[in-house]
Amino acid sequence: MIHFYLKTLLLLRNAMRADSLRILFLFSVCQGICFQISAMPDFYYGQKGNDDFTEEAIINFEDPLVKSLCVANWDTNGDSELSYGEARAVEDIGKIFYKTDITTFDELQYFSGLTTIPEWAFSNCRQLRSILLPETVREIRDNAFTYASALEAFHIPAAVESIGEAVFAGATNIQKLTLDIDNTHFMLQDDVLYQGIPAETLVYCPPYKNGTVKLPASVWDITGNAFYLCEKVTAIELNEGLVIMGDGAFQGCNALETLTLPASLENIGEGCFYCLNLKAIYVTEGNEVYQSIDGVLYLFDGNELIYYPPAREGASYDVLDGTGFIMSYSCYANHLEKVTLPASTKWIGDYALGLCEQLKVVRCMATEPPLLASTAFKDSNPTAVLYVPNEAIKAYQESPWAQAFPNILPVGIVDVNVKSVLNTEYYTLDGRRTSAPRKGLHIIRRADGLSKKALIQSTH
Repeated sequence: MIHFYLKTLLLLRNAMRADSLRILFLFSVCQGICFQISAMPDFYYGQKGNDDFTEEAIINFEDPLVKSLCVANWDTNGDSELSYGEARAVEDIGKIFYKTDITTFDELQYFSGLTTIPEWAFSNCRQLRSILLPETVREIRDNAFTYASALEAFHIPAAVESIGEAVFAGATNIQKLTLDIDNTHFMLQDDVLYQGIPAETLVYCPPYKNGTVKLPASVWDITGNAFYLCEKVTAIELNEGLVIMGDGAFQGCNALETLTLPASLENIGEGCFYCLNLKAIYVTEGNEVYQSIDGVLYLFDGNELIYYPPAREGASYDVLDGTGFIMSYSCYANHLEKVTLPASTKWIGDYALGLCEQLKVVRCMATEPPLLASTAFKDSNPTAVLYVPNEAIKAYQESPWAQAFPNILPVGIVDVNVKSVLNTEYYTLDGRRTSAPRKGLHIIRRADGLSKKALIQSTH
């Protein structure tokens, strides 16, 4: 009922606005409760201060920086002020406010010529706490408020019919998300924003959401970065009927430990699952696109390694034989120390093994160096050693692999910590015996007579 009362008052307010009148009356509810209302709540229509909305009237900006930027770009009569008429004439704000230190911009609501909030419009405005969109806005484009990390609340007007990807990614301080009751394109259910009625696309899960998120049965799509940095979400129940999950959809859901993909899922975006405490990804039986092998996600035919959960147990992993593509971000920022890539490997994507700080050994069994993205091993352990087939050493040394791995050795050579090997003789590669081996490549002869080349990495 309260929505009915507020709507009625809003209609009365709009009817009387032309005469600049102030509403002051008592509205009695049938239960006998009375409300004294001198104006509609600021949150509902946002208008503050000056009630003179004529073309020539001057807007009183709360934030001096906002005023300065507005005047610099849209003051057409040169009076160093911005009038309501000048504000209404603005049709595109571009990136005027991008990466600035603005703090409040509730006056944006008066820019009624706007129908679109452009890409990156308020991205990286890290001091922005409050903003109100005009009722004329129909589209909020990708990344519009990315990393507006001080933003406390956001209201979606009735006319909005399209919201892009990653619009609020990194806006981690949002405590309240509201939707105009007349909006027929979106719905809020359990604090999660969906497009379509009934829900078709999961657009945004705010960072204050906690516990379990259960998707409605009608959802078929999750947009990119929809759950970005939702660190209080402990479980996500994906519905049968879900088809698409966008890039980075669950990135930063660090309380999530397992995730089960439905049989209906057909497309997973890049970097979809970067969640620090994820231990396993499972796939419902009947899915013909993806499979899970011991909690590791592969394409159904095994040709692509999609994702290795960073909290999965074990310090080493052998990629499935027959796998050709190690997809971007597939093993990003995990604790692995040893990785074996099969002879079938053809390509390793961006950050596929990036930020693997504990990585010590990579064994690539392909005789022809796989294609390597420039960031494939970026920010991983720079002292890691690459082992390849003996006949392929020169090819690897002359390829981009040499930039990622200064040490490239034949697969037959083993790693040795001198302290861990007893009763062993050490020789240089030209056959001279050494009493105190140093770090580097040696020939070792054990007490049982076995000899082999060894890379001594530590003498402690």
